[in-house]
Amino acid sequence: MFRSSMKNVYLGLILTLSLTFGLCGTLAAQTSLGQIAGTVTDTTGSLVPGASITVTNEGTQGVHTITTDNSGFFIVTNLPIGDYSVQIQKSGFRSEKRTGFAVVADAHLTANFELQVGTATESVTVTAIAGESINTTSGELAHVIDAVQVENLPLNGHEYTQLMTLIPGAVVTNPDIFSETTSLAANNQNINGNKSDSANLTVDGAFNMVSGSNGSLVNNVGPDFIQEVKIETSNFSAEYGRNSGPAFNIVTKNGTNQFHGSAFEYVRNNMFDARPFYSAIKTHLVFNDFGYSIGGPIFKDRLFFFGGEEWKRLRQNQIPTQRTTPSSAELAGHFAGAGTTSVVNGVSVFTPIVLHFPGTSTPIPNNDISALMTTDGKAIANVYTAMNALGQFTDSTNAVNNLTLTPTNPLNFREDIARLDFRINDRHSIYGRWISDHNSLIDPFGTFSASGNLPTTPTQRNRPGQSYLVSETWTVRPTIINQATATFSFVSQHIPPSGVNWKRETFGFQYAKLFPGAGAYPNGIPQIGVTSFAGFQGPNFALNSPTTDIQMGDTVSIVKGNHLFKFGAVYVRNRVDQNGRPSYTGNISFNASGNANSTGYAIADALLGNFNSYQEASADPTGHFRFNQPEAFAQDTWKATRNLSIEYGIRWQLILPMYTQGNNMANFDPSAYNPATAITVTTAGKVTPGTGNPYDGLVRAGDGIPSDQT
Repeated sequence: MFRSSMKNVYLGLILTLSLTFGLCGTLAAQTSLGQIAGTVTDTTGSLVPGASITVTNEGTQGVHTITTDNSGFFIVTNLPIGDYSVQIQKSGFRSEKRTGFAVVADAHLTANFELQVGTATESVTVTAIAGESINTTSGELAHVIDAVQVENLPLNGHEYTQLMTLIPGAVVTNPDIFSETTSLAANNQNINGNKSDSANLTVDGAFNMVSGSNGSLVNNVGPDFIQEVKIETSNFSAEYGRNSGPAFNIVTKNGTNQFHGSAFEYVRNNMFDARPFYSAIKTHLVFNDFGYSIGGPIFKDRLFFFGGEEWKRLRQNQIPTQRTTPSSAELAGHFAGAGTTSVVNGVSVFTPIVLHFPGTSTPIPNNDISALMTTDGKAIANVYTAMNALGQFTDSTNAVNNLTLTPTNPLNFREDIARLDFRINDRHSIYGRWISDHNSLIDPFGTFSASGNLPTTPTQRNRPGQSYLVSETWTVRPTIINQATATFSFVSQHIPPSGVNWKRETFGFQYAKLFPGAGAYPNGIPQIGVTSFAGFQGPNFALNSPTTDIQMGDTVSIVKGNHLFKFGAVYVRNRVDQNGRPSYTGNISFNASGNANSTGYAIADALLGNFNSYQEASADPTGHFRFNQPEAFAQDTWKATRNLSIEYGIRWQLILPMYTQGNNMANFDPSAYNPATAITVTTAGKVTPGTGNPYDGLVRAGDGIPSDQT
């Protein structure tokens, strides 16, 4: 296993390096860099213009140089996260060097210097200067969680989004800490009253949410691969966009001149737990989370790598779920003693049910319909019998919530990450990053199945997710820096049915379908609803939904005196393909009300095949949805005085409507509908067009009739 794992990491590193050199001309905006600014004065408080500033990354030895302006002010921007030293040199003054400046994502550190008179050969060195706790450069409200906190905080389930719950204003809305693991849910909390799906979750500045839902992650990045977390809660600058809520950005670890790594395993197991006081047994839970990471230099001071892998294995019982199902006597056609209970004036009143021959008022002797049951009615009874065997079943006629189900939903998860950082020279640096997830879960009730159903169609929820990023920083001159980034992410929900209980032949369904070959699983059981009893569903809700998100942009930073100007643009292209999941296996309703052929009791109707309504779709079409979103911003951070900073800017976003690649979306407009020209369905089941345009009343995304309908 170790050899195979390392092979995947090496392949990821090679692919990342290939992307780095192949896409370095593509553009996108990021917010994973920081800045150091300050004012240089002498011991009398007079400003010192023209002082030489040298900022050095202690981990990679990357160097940035600039000079103070006429106001003694300097600003060094677009700094990758890490620990930095700042050295000041000016003729007639002692050289001064300070170390330990911790630059975090989008940091705005202030480093003011007071130079002492002396010769250039004299120097003052001050070490272990901590990053400032109060940002005096911009007005944003933000919180930073560094690598030490990320690695050492007891994150329940080892999930990084739990870090959002540590900041002021965060409210947990879903206490299920494994929901992110099982469904990659990203909306388990609200921050400062914002909607849970309005947050902008990013990894190294790249969008990390599925655009089709805005509630689930593309990649569930392991905490051991995270360098730090930056959470902007309000009043952040114009360069943040796309979503309206808080900006939650994680920055992945990178290699440095020193080798570093980790190996880990986190275990939760009910064998370590005490039995709950009111429970006869322990709650089943087995969770193993293990992996490793390693980073370091390939060429000292130039090329660095970081990679790692993580696996998760989760075995747990779902929360007990109760359903009402028929007794074995009823499923055999014997309804003696069946009835309903109602409360009248606080008193429970039992009303026995009297079954009638369908379409008549003649009672069925002894409420016994066993000799009248149809082949498909027996198939329905077989479904209920199989479901009753899956849980704790109280076999009693008229019982309510008599079936308790606590199925397991085993999860297997794997993640691979690889990153390369290359300092080409003092003016150019580039990095590429690749993350690959695979989430595979057995959902016993079926993912996205209708609520209240029985677990006839478990599904295997497969969630592969890939994310690629390449970013190049070009120091055009010390006061002009350009950053270009391209990101590509792919995530798919591929959710086929699992097991055999979704098949017609398992239970003996034999009725002829209207469209025998429709859908991906045409031999699936129908969706059935029975009044007063739990229904069940076939595989028609199986989902195939790949999503691709491409983002390209560029940001230019210009230092002009005591101003830092930033200009940027980004272009987003998103593609979602998703099947419609109509009832192509059939949708049957059994309801005694309004059914002329009813026996007077819905479950008896089901066993006799006397449905109230039947629907069946002729196909399971796939929609190819697309949208484009261009954005741009401009902002200025102005150090107006030593004690006053002003930041202002503007952001433009064009929210274009989603369209389909086949131009086949339509809405119904009642004002355009003409009954005389409408399509009709005859009693023989034939479709007859009207005398006019059969498409009257349909307003499509584009003009004209779709090409495949002309």
